[in-house]
Order: sequence, then structure tokens, then C-alpha cells
Amino acid sequence: MSIEYIESENVQRTRVYHKNPLTNNSENDFLILIPGNPGLINYYITYLNYIQEKVPKFEILCIEYLGFLAQNVKKDSKGNQIIYSVDDQINHKFEIIKKIINDRYSISSNKSNIFLLSHSLGGFITERVILKLLQDDSLSNKFNIKFNGMITPTVNNIAQSESGTALTKLINWNVPFVGIAMSLSLILNYIPTSVLKYILTNNWKPPKEIISKNHHNIGLEHSLEATIQFISSPSSLNQCLNMAKDEMKVINDSDLVNDEIFNNKNFFTWCFFAQNDHWVTHNTRNHLISKYSTSVNTKLEICENLNYPIKHAFVLNQSKEFADITVDRMKPFVE
Repeated sequence: MSIEYIESENVQRTRVYHKNPLTNNSENDFLILIPGNPGLINYYITYLNYIQEKVPKFEILCIEYLGFLAQNVKKDSKGNQIIYSVDDQINHKFEIIKKIINDRYSISSNKSNIFLLSHSLGGFITERVILKLLQDDSLSNKFNIKFNGMITPTVNNIAQSESGTALTKLINWNVPFVGIAMSLSLILNYIPTSVLKYILTNNWKPPKEIISKNHHNIGLEHSLEATIQFISSPSSLNQCLNMAKDEMKVINDSDLVNDEIFNNKNFFTWCFFAQNDHWVTHNTRNHLISKYSTSVNTKLEICENLNYPIKHAFVLNQSKEFADITVDRMKPFVE
């Protein structure tokens, strides 16, 4: 693995998954992925590696969220964990990508070609990062956005989704679910890792007919590592669940930002929806497809595979399958 850290005057020390291009990259092509919540980069390693195998000139970067894992947890003057909001994460990703663009420009004086991928909440964040990048005069003529790929994005009315509705009820009923989850996390630390791996592996098994076609849960080890790190860390659960509460407020039914992104003619936007998604209702999905499917430089699609449909949490055991789909949609814009 190529886990590194990015840090500067404007950027808090942040874990990133970084891979240099496998071939010459004179065009400065960057593939940058912004995760969903929880924003742990380990989930996306296998997926990104497969993409780079098909497009070897990509320089790969996956940026972790603030507030996850011990090295990224801060406390206030009273010793309480600082919780980062969705808006904090937007500013954080903007500053990191701005640093990447400026650093590369200082070396080569050439524009960077930015290919963006985002997952779930990452789509909402990426839309706003794009606008901040385009509005920053100091970045003028330093970069081009070539491709904006949003995977099972939660960019509209998340509170009406199946999971959003359940979470909203817990919030309204004042159920202390964050504290309960943190307490359970402490208990999990007493369960052997081998037992947790066994439970998770069996829970993520593909259907029998898929296993018979030589599907072997490719990349499962990275997913297991990330999940065990996450569920065994009270601070990670604290950040994740409190940020999820914030999502219920900020990801509303407004399409002001969606209008700007989906109708932008200067880069291509691809939006991929699962057939059934507990974070995206059919009504929300159909609303976005109906509203933006005729926009120039835009493609919105629903997973067509009925036998083994791509799920919202594709990173758990469908990384290879979805990498093939991603490369197919992205490749016309690489050259």
C-alpha cells in the first residue's frame, strides 16, 4: 500500500492513498477520489488499483476525511473530541486539491488534468469542491477538470431515504445512538480480530451463482482491515455518526448546486445509481435523471446487471466489477 500524509499551513495532517503513474504522465493526469462516510481510504485501494492497471498514466490520490482514526482526531480545550461537519470536509478537500494543483504547477508550469471520482456523501462534497476550485482566481489556468464521476451519490434529499428516515427518527426521538455505538465499539476491542474477520467475511459473501464464476471477494482484505479499524474505534464512530446527523440537514431537496454541476458544459459528469439504494430513494434518483439526463456532457445511469447488481457499498466486494465499468465510462476523456 502507498499510504502517505499531506500537510501544509492550510491543511491538517491527512492520510492519502497515493500511487505514482505506471507510465509517462506528461499531461499531468490526476485521478482523485473523495470517499463516502466513513471516509477511510483503505476501502478504495483495490478499486483504484484496478483502474490504474487499465489507465496506467493516472496519478492516483484518495483523500481521507478529517476526524477518523487516532492520528486525525483532535480535542478542544475541554478534552472533547472535535467533530468535523460536512462543510469542514468540503473546505478540507478543497485545500488539499488546491495544494496538489499548485505543487504540480510549480514543478512543470503545465496545467493538471483532474479526473474526479466520488462515492455517496463524497458526491455532495465534490460538487462543492469543484465550484470552489473554479471560483478561485489563484488557480486560473493551472488545471482542467476533465471528468466528474459520482457513484451512488447522495446529492439530494438524503433524509427521505430508507436509512435517512431511520436516522432522522433516532435524532427526533433523542435516542443516544452515538454513545451506544461508542460503547459497543469498546466491547468489540475484546473480540479477537480473527472472529471479527470471520463474521464480516461470511456476511459479505457474494451469491452462490457468482462464486461459481470465479468471484473470490477480490480486495476483501482491505475492506476487512478498514471495517475493523472503524468499528473498533469509538472516536471514528463518533465522527461518522455525528457527521451523518449533519448530512440529514445539509443534503436537502435544493438543486442549486446540482444545477451548476450537471449543466456545466466544460467537463463531463457521470452519475451511477444502484438499482436499490438505502441512501438514495427511487424518487430522488428518478428526479435527478429526469431533470439532468438531457444536459450536455452528462450521463446518468442505473446499474443494468440484474444477476449481481452493483451495490451502494460496492467497495466491500465488487471493486473489480465496478472498476471495469468506471474505466469504460472514463476512457473517452483520458486522451
